[in-house]
Amino acid sequence: MRKMIYLFFSIIILPVILYSNEPKFQKSLEQEFDDVIMYYAACKKQSFENVKGHMLARKQKYASTLSSVDEIIKNCKKNNKKDEEDLFLDLKITFDFLKKKMGIAREVDLVFCDDPSLQGPCGSLMSYDLHDRMVYIHQNFWDLSPTNIVFTMIHELTHAQQHMRKGSVNFIIEGKDKAYRAQIEREADINAAQIVNCPLCLKVVLAHRLSEEALSTDHQNEKFRKLGYLTSDQLRNYLQQKSLINLCKVHKHFEDPDVWLGLDTQQGREMIDQEDYEGTIFDRVL
Repeated sequence: MRKMIYLFFSIIILPVILYSNEPKFQKSLEQEFDDVIMYYAACKKQSFENVKGHMLARKQKYASTLSSVDEIIKNCKKNNKKDEEDLFLDLKITFDFLKKKMGIAREVDLVFCDDPSLQGPCGSLMSYDLHDRMVYIHQNFWDLSPTNIVFTMIHELTHAQQHMRKGSVNFIIEGKDKAYRAQIEREADINAAQIVNCPLCLKVVLAHRLSEEALSTDHQNEKFRKLGYLTSDQLRNYLQQKSLINLCKVHKHFEDPDVWLGLDTQQGREMIDQEDYEGTIFDRVL
C-alpha cells in the first residue's frame, strides 16, 4: 500500500507540483494563433477562414526551411559527425540554461532557419518568431564569436519574455509604433548587457559593436541607434559596472585581464575577437 501511494505521488502528483510553478505564456499557442487571425481579419476586413488559410499556407511554405536543433543533434549523432554534434549540443545546453535563468517557458524552441527572407530588415543572425515561439538561428550564424552568440541569444530570449508578458496581439499592435519597437529592442540589449556578468565577455561585445560602427556609414549608425540598439558608448557604460571577480570560466584563464579591458584600438579589438574562440559557449554563462 505504501509503495502504491509513493508511485501515485511520484507519477501523478509530483509532476503537477513541479510544473505548476513553471513560467508559461498567458494562452496556449493554438489560442494565440486564433487571436492573431481574428485581429488580422478585423484589420483587413476579411473572413477568419480566409486569413487562417493564408497564415497556414505561409507556415507550410517555411516549414521545409526549419530544422529543430534537437533534430540536428540527433542526425549528427546518427551520421557520426562528432564536431558538428558538439557545436549544436553546446548551443542547445546554453539556450536551455538561459531559458531557465530568465524564466522563459520550456516550449520556446531553438531552430535553424535556412530561409534568408525570415532574417528581418537588419539581416540578423538570430531572431524570435512569436507565431511559433521559436528562436531562429540564421545563415552565417557561426560567424559570431561564442561571446557574441551568448549576448545575441539573451537579446532574442528577452523578446520571448516580452511576448509572455504582453501576449501576441498586444505585442503586434504595439510593435506597429516605431518608438515602441525601439523600446523593445533597447530592453533586449540592456537585458543582455546586464546578464553578461563577465567584464571581458562584455568587452568582446563592445569590440564587435565598435567594429560594426567603424564599417558603417554615419547614416547607418544613426538608423541603428533609432532602432533602439545600444551604441558602443552606451555599452561602455555597462562595462564600467562589471567587476573582474565575475570573470567567466574562459576568461578566468586570461593573463592580465585588466590589460585586455584597456585595449581600445582597432588592433586591440581584433586581438580580443581572435582570443574569443577559446572554450565553449556554455563556459561563458558560468
